[in-house]
Amino acid sequence: MDDPTLKQVVSKTASYWSEIGTQAPHWSVLSLDKYAPDLLEQNLAEFYESGVGDLYLVRDLLRRMNRSPNDFNTILEFGCGVGRATAALATAFKHVIALDISAPHIELAKKHVASSGANNVEFIQVTSENVMPGRGFDLWYSRLVLQHNPPPVTLSVLEKAFSGLPPHGVAIVHVRTHQDGYSFKVADYLKGGSKLDMEMHSTPQNSILELADRTGCRLFELHEEPGHIDNVTSIFVFVKK
Repeated sequence: MDDPTLKQVVSKTASYWSEIGTQAPHWSVLSLDKYAPDLLEQNLAEFYESGVGDLYLVRDLLRRMNRSPNDFNTILEFGCGVGRATAALATAFKHVIALDISAPHIELAKKHVASSGANNVEFIQVTSENVMPGRGFDLWYSRLVLQHNPPPVTLSVLEKAFSGLPPHGVAIVHVRTHQDGYSFKVADYLKGGSKLDMEMHSTPQNSILELADRTGCRLFELHEEPGHIDNVTSIFVFVKK
């Protein structure tokens, strides 16, 4: 995919997330009925409390490498949404760079993080001009995000992520890697007009591994989430050589 086409695809993705960020931002992060706008108020505390699970996941994966949050200067969270996990990550890491493609989501994330008392979070909006902004990170993390991007976009994001890591830096990547019957053709995608439904895509595992190898990252661990074989979501842990 050349740069002009990539920008078109990312712009199409951004239009959905900006719209849903206005209509149902919390539900768009965790698509459960109780987080829909009409039920959100009574479940808002529970929604944000769930963000600590992301911190536990990152911490435990690092522990398996004999490392801890204190070993890193900056964690970059790709797809911060409304700050559900961001505030939790800010309690354990020195500096957090939080990225999202939706301005409405980022505004809500800023308010939540400020209300938590954290002052070590930097927010940056993803654009069609720069699909993975942010520099100076030594830990890159994304969960429940990349599956909403077409495979060429996901690989463009990961190329910048892997290339931006310093030696011994770590990337924790959560992404759908297989779905029976799935295919992606950019011409058909752009010709299809705007979509009102949340998109779900799959990026082949071998493409991710080949990209990591080209950018000097080695696979440390790979976990497949429990589920059906016709729909596979994986967590990759990479270390920069």
